[in-house]
Amino acid sequence: MSQYNICKVSEENAGKWNQLFEKAHFPFYTKSIYYAHVQKLNGRLVETYVVEKKGVSVCGAHFTIKKSLRGFIKTADLVSGITIHKSAAKDDIRFLLEKFIMWAKKQGAAVLRINPWIPLSINDLQVKLSNDIHELLTDYGFRHNNDHLHTYWIDLTKSEKELLSAMKPQTRRKIRKAIKAGFEVEHITKPEKSKIDLFWTAYQKLGHQKDFDTLSYDRFFAEVEALLKTGAVLFFFKFNHTIVNTALATSFGIASYYHGALNAEYKNLEGCPSPGHFVQWYMMIYMKKMGLKTYDMAFCPGPEPIENHPQYNMWRFKYSFRGQHVAFMPSYIKKGKMLLGSLFMWIKK
Repeated sequence: MSQYNICKVSEENAGKWNQLFEKAHFPFYTKSIYYAHVQKLNGRLVETYVVEKKGVSVCGAHFTIKKSLRGFIKTADLVSGITIHKSAAKDDIRFLLEKFIMWAKKQGAAVLRINPWIPLSINDLQVKLSNDIHELLTDYGFRHNNDHLHTYWIDLTKSEKELLSAMKPQTRRKIRKAIKAGFEVEHITKPEKSKIDLFWTAYQKLGHQKDFDTLSYDRFFAEVEALLKTGAVLFFFKFNHTIVNTALATSFGIASYYHGALNAEYKNLEGCPSPGHFVQWYMMIYMKKMGLKTYDMAFCPGPEPIENHPQYNMWRFKYSFRGQHVAFMPSYIKKGKMLLGSLFMWIKK
């Protein structure tokens, strides 16, 4: 293993991390250094490490420590995923995992948790990298912790005509109706407090209307600022100069829908059609024109909508674009200290 070196990378000197990220398998925004370090707001210790083999960056991760149960138990986590260069070998990932386990022990962690953020399958076809990671994690004593997460990916290498043809007919009609209605779209690509505050207000209002948990203002602002700093676009969709929808999507790696906020008052604007489908379509095409190849619709409960599911309406909406179904690897867990680790797992059951 003498051919390896591990480097600690700071936000102020993020170039080494960004170079790895740009050449990585499945570069999700969760793995970006600025976004990952927002976790410090929750009291986490966050340190970023890059593994080099013969001077070349091959993989890396954001190591974090969280204190649970009033500080009684520490958990060491890779919550932002494992970032793996496309040329990396299985042993490169092994070296990173060994360093994480050693780091967790030094930090006094009772529990170690890893969320790889690597697809398990795409349209039911297994991703080979996921098998390699699963084998490594089980070799080191990790086991499944949580169920798979799911999403839909839109293939932006297809033509606009092909993308529209794949959609459900009603989705196409709604998009075309909105195009004819003449929405105005404002794009924000740099952090502007006044614009982020507008987004926050719309997001909070929607959360109250729909009764879902929202982020705190500080966390929301920090995440949006970090994404805009890394590469994202904040869109304001307007009809007759009134904002009817606000949304943010990342514009680096795998383009991803982050958050959106519909203004329900659009129904009171004469001639204003429902903007939801057009909003997604507009962002997809915007990212396509930037040269990005994949657009992530941002999570769904599974492959196909189930009518009695509590999230059925959202699920059906995303499914109507007919993207590829992606199932992610589950998260993994391991005890760092037998007694405290067992206590933590029992409490979290």
